[in-house]
Amino acid sequence: MDRDLAQRIVNAITNLSPPFNALDSLSQQISDPDEARAFRLALGEVMGMTLALLRPVIKKFPDLDPDRAA
Repeated sequence: MDRDLAQRIVNAITNLSPPFNALDSLSQQISDPDEARAFRLALGEVMGMTLALLRPVIKKFPDLDPDRAA
């Protein structure tokens, strides 16, 4: 993987944050506690998958880590 592709992958994954945040907010409106918990657990799993996609990119290009100290 070259640096340009790595940057595009990081950007694409970073762009997923707003929809994930929106889903988290919407989950607060689920009145059934069991449904809410199941939804948030599933959301957490999906978010974790994005980290699994990001890890090899950051390993190769640590400076592209969106969480690194600015």
